[in-house]
Amino acid sequence: MRDLATKLGMMMGIHCRLKIMYSERPAYTWVKLPNTDQLFGGKRPADFMIEGGIPAMAMVALFLEGRIGIEFRL
Repeated sequence: MRDLATKLGMMMGIHCRLKIMYSERPAYTWVKLPNTDQLFGGKRPADFMIEGGIPAMAMVALFLEGRIGIEFRL
């Protein structure tokens, strides 16, 4: 149950960061598009997070944080 709460919190944080960076439509499609950044290695961010679980979700949140310049806290 704790992992589920952590995952939901991480997804909400990622969603908020994407909405800051993009309008609503691109924010929803960003996770579905292949990403050439070194972190993702051509994978879709959604696949990267599914495969890597909570640690991968934290990496995505940090990646987005770096793009918009906000402070991330676990």
